[in-house]
Amino acid sequence: MHVPASYGSYIYGWPSKYDQVFWPLTVDQGIWFCEQSGFIAFIRDFDGLTDGERGAIKAYLEKHYQGPLDTRQKLALLEAVYVLREKPDDFRNKLVRVLARWYQDLGDHEKANQLRGQALAQMREALAGDLPEPTRLEYVYVSCNYDVLLGNTTAKDCMPKVKKAIEASTDKDPDGYAAYLGTLLDDTARITRGGTLDPLPRDKGG
Repeated sequence: MHVPASYGSYIYGWPSKYDQVFWPLTVDQGIWFCEQSGFIAFIRDFDGLTDGERGAIKAYLEKHYQGPLDTRQKLALLEAVYVLREKPDDFRNKLVRVLARWYQDLGDHEKANQLRGQALAQMREALAGDLPEPTRLEYVYVSCNYDVLLGNTTAKDCMPKVKKAIEASTDKDPDGYAAYLGTLLDDTARITRGGTLDPLPRDKGG
């Protein structure tokens, strides 16, 4: 399995920032795949499975896996295998957003935005409860992007809510997460309904 080399903060400026998912999960090296067994997972997420998870995944793969797989088939298998794993809600939401970015990059905007709609519903439900502040900020920001993209609201309507959440944050570090989201917010005004979640011309990154 290939392990990506070290990286810098520049990855947080790549277009996947609008989904708040990042390299290496957005590239081939971020998905580890065993061609022999069919087991697939995000990088460094092969360990720590319970006996129940192992049994369920083994049974699923014996019934459904037939390699080799192309990229779309790997993504479908990744999603199916993670259904069988015991993961917290925030992980599952990130998984859906990672898949959305993958399908967008593959040119399947309908599938990408369908997944974003699914992630948006999850985030709305989570925001109704208690969340760690960084997760709440992340969900408020990404929800605004998705609402604008999917035509549920306008940037003019949802951006003030994001600004209010950022201003209310206890994270006052100028290099912290709240400040980082603040630097992205102007791009939300450039998101157009439907299509791709790349409000600025893409010139690099994932």
